[in-house]
Amino acid sequence: MGGNGLAIAGIVLGMLGCIWSLLAVAVMLPAVQQVRSAARRTTSMNQLREMSLGMVNFESAHQHFPIAEPDENTTSGSKLSWRVQILPYIEEIELYDSFHHDEPWDSPHNMTLIDRMPDIFKTLGHELASGKTMFVVPTTIVDEKNLAVKDRDGYGETIFVKGQPTRFAGITDGTSNTILIMQVPPESAVTWTQPTDWQFDPASPKRGIGNVYPGITLVVFADGSTHAIPESISAEDFKKLLSKNDGHPVSIY
Repeated sequence: MGGNGLAIAGIVLGMLGCIWSLLAVAVMLPAVQQVRSAARRTTSMNQLREMSLGMVNFESAHQHFPIAEPDENTTSGSKLSWRVQILPYIEEIELYDSFHHDEPWDSPHNMTLIDRMPDIFKTLGHELASGKTMFVVPTTIVDEKNLAVKDRDGYGETIFVKGQPTRFAGITDGTSNTILIMQVPPESAVTWTQPTDWQFDPASPKRGIGNVYPGITLVVFADGSTHAIPESISAEDFKKLLSKNDGHPVSIY
């Protein structure tokens, strides 16, 4: 074979090699993405478990869980999120001490600490604005008398009611049946220091969940167990998992 023939053969073989490489990447890419998604899901569940441990240790030290949404009519108590309040119990005491706890989350000083959000509140694979987190607690809507808004079946009161502390003893439906913390999609992310979370509406209990991992919502129950709630769960069962004392506990795991 002459020089021209060798050159042409080399070009053809090179092109075939490129094509096979592209085909191999196309075949392997879904598998790689699945592995990455599974790893991120495992990381998120570990983070939820660590947060729940921080919550439990806070409850042990203070005889109640953090108040996720303070009552603006009172001057006592923290004006920062539960995420800030549990910092001493997740090995972030130095950061905790950096806050002015008698000031609101958006005071000039406390605003300077938003960019120092610990990794435990971050979600891998999602680029959010600095200081935003997808880990929230379900909070209870209250009326003008600061009473929990419930539907006719008694659903509506989560572990976190505005301005009201809750102890383990108040979770009468059982800690293994009641959601403590959950992961919401990017569009529902909040500033980690702000005492704002996911409001539980008994009329639309599945509003604004899912869309982080396909077909599931990651949560941790009050007993520290993590679960992937399927998207197919009925609104009725999800209400039961969110309510702490409706008298209708459901165990689906």
